[in-house]
Amino acid sequence: MHRFQTSFVLVFCCVLGASAQSNRDCRTVPSFIQKTEFDQQRAYFTTSERKIMGLVYAELPAADSDKKARTWQHPSWTKAGWLGPMVITEKGEVWVAPVPVVNLLHNKPEEQNRIWKTDKKTGELKMAIDLPRPDSAFNKQNPYGLLGMGYDCDNAVLYASSVFGSTLNEEKGRVFAINTTDMRIIAQMDSLDAFGVGIGFINGEKRLYFGAARNGNILSVGLKPDGSFNGTPRVELTLEGLGPRGDDRARKIRFAPDGTLTVHGVEFYFNLTAPTERQETPYQFKYSPEQRRWVFLGIGQ
Repeated sequence: MHRFQTSFVLVFCCVLGASAQSNRDCRTVPSFIQKTEFDQQRAYFTTSERKIMGLVYAELPAADSDKKARTWQHPSWTKAGWLGPMVITEKGEVWVAPVPVVNLLHNKPEEQNRIWKTDKKTGELKMAIDLPRPDSAFNKQNPYGLLGMGYDCDNAVLYASSVFGSTLNEEKGRVFAINTTDMRIIAQMDSLDAFGVGIGFINGEKRLYFGAARNGNILSVGLKPDGSFNGTPRVELTLEGLGPRGDDRARKIRFAPDGTLTVHGVEFYFNLTAPTERQETPYQFKYSPEQRRWVFLGIGQ
């Protein structure tokens, strides 16, 4: 599998407002970035810098400038090692999770189920929760823990998928629903290896969508008003046979306000591989009420 850090990027160019129960972007710019004096129209948070470990705040150069991109880090932003999943809340908090790259030198195996959060005022990165792991979880077949995160700003619930402890033949992963006000796990699905997660309000119903880590399927499960799971997961669509590789897994799932679903697909086989070139494909879908299914629109930019 190629390095996740290729595109865990969040840009503050157009924060959208909408009513509750919609596919909205509720991210708020953290106050601590003011000290950087970066242009927020060209700045973004990323865990994708190939040569910089941890969380990074970067600014692209102006179109008419010959200057290089600038980056900024709080001194605490490397303490969790290499990072992958990232979400930003309506409070201006940046939540991140570790993902090992190439080797486990900077990512201790026992720490791969930890979620970290920046202080919205100071920017300091602190561990928020160490999610439960299966007994005797670490094995040489699978160096990963957390793979995906999503956030529902209607009820401040964070969703996280982990494959900690899974082997080539055993599916020991979990999907967690975490109330961020008190960091309480309000629900979890067991024996399930999931990758990217995202919240979608489609056809009058809010559901958690998540990609299978072992095949190209995208599944969903209903959500109760408090953010806990309602019912059993069902398959919504698949990436099988699509794109340049035909066997992608859903690394990231995002819904646009109009309901368009974008799934960022990558190769994933539970192994660490040195980064060579970006191999990620954005697949776009739209739900058709008439056909009662998701329709593939094509590959986005």
